[in-house]
Amino acid sequence: RGDADDDAFVAALDALVVDDDPIDDRVRLQLHLLNERARGSRSKWAPYVRSLPGRELVGNLPVSWACEEDPDELLCGLFDTHMFRKAHEDKSWLNKLSGALLEDPRNFPADAFGPDLLLWAHAMYWSRAIRLKLPGGGFSSASNDGKTDCLVPLLDSCNHAWRSRHDTGRGAIGYSLVAGAALTAGDEICINYGMKDNGELLSSHGFVCREHARFDFTYVRMLDPATSDPSVFSERRARVRDIVGRQRKGKMSRDDPATTTA
Repeated sequence: RGDADDDAFVAALDALVVDDDPIDDRVRLQLHLLNERARGSRSKWAPYVRSLPGRELVGNLPVSWACEEDPDELLCGLFDTHMFRKAHEDKSWLNKLSGALLEDPRNFPADAFGPDLLLWAHAMYWSRAIRLKLPGGGFSSASNDGKTDCLVPLLDSCNHAWRSRHDTGRGAIGYSLVAGAALTAGDEICINYGMKDNGELLSSHGFVCREHARFDFTYVRMLDPATSDPSVFSERRARVRDIVGRQRKGKMSRDDPATTTA
């Protein structure tokens, strides 16, 4: 959450309206993240903000691939799939949010809340937010299950393994992550991001899982090599292979069972 005494920023969030509706808690969290990023070293969250990925994660998400004005700029086409529709809906929403923020430059200056940074915050939220029960509900209201979407240092750095089982607990001074199986020194700590198909994993996290390949397909269309510049086609093919061939946060080998290649 942001600084508790930042009343002006909280009031600006309360007053922010997009398409005649107030912003929800997910967007509030993303804007709080950008506000803390803009504070730099003055923010108590500065070490956490510095630990977050940069544009390398954003480039893996389909929302950053869309370019309706110039189809040649598309990394690849996703046809009429749920992932394609979600990418365009997200991009449209971010454009509307950007327009709303421009109307209040005092609280949302362009150098801290510009379109590229909104896309970055969107990527950080959707790829890393974890649902936890907070003592006071945080700055946002908890959902019906009593949990709130949070960005949690260290915990949100865990890679995904679909067979992994874990639990989170809350004590008097903090939270605990309990593994569902015994670990030995040097083991990587993974968590399960939930029952997500490859389309959702790629849309939100920028990777896909090999284990899903037998029953979960998302068709990706690249440029036609017969009619396209060979160097451009080769570059985009390599980019798609890179996206689907590694996990979210750590570099994985090509033989790692958690990832797949195109």
